[in-house]
Amino acid sequence: MLELIAQQQRIGFTDVTGTEGQATIRLTDRLLNQIIAAELSRSRAIREVQVRAMSGDRFSVHLVLARPSFLPALNIGVLIERQPALPDSPVLVLKLTGAGGLARFAGPAAAFLNVLPPGIRMTGDLVHLDVAVLLQQRGIGFVLQHMDDLRVNTEEGAVRIGLRARLR
Repeated sequence: MLELIAQQQRIGFTDVTGTEGQATIRLTDRLLNQIIAAELSRSRAIREVQVRAMSGDRFSVHLVLARPSFLPALNIGVLIERQPALPDSPVLVLKLTGAGGLARFAGPAAAFLNVLPPGIRMTGDLVHLDVAVLLQQRGIGFVLQHMDDLRVNTEEGAVRIGLRARLR
């Protein structure tokens, strides 16, 4: 079956053109943190991140930087500020809250410390997650051309990723 799907991908899904679907993928905090830990295993700048989804499109993030080592652990609130607008702007924007006045310095500090991977950038207290770049890095960038809508929402203890797609 996987070979048939790979074959269809190579020929542009011509045999299933017109297929439409929608899905909601629910990720618990436990699974979300496992995914983050696997991604961060290559990071030398971030030692630990624990994310807790809360209702109302909010997260609580516990972050420990590897360097500079004198910095204490940070507890940061995160709010989903703007959803991706496909196809023109496949960027999810998050706003850092809490952490006192430190949030507005997070962007310059992240750039200075070079801690952000490709596809993630910061401007002041906003985190921009470029979904196109993040999917491309994982070898599945082609899926974005078939997506009509992408939404990320939270509930207590889980993230819900809603999507609508159509094979053109």
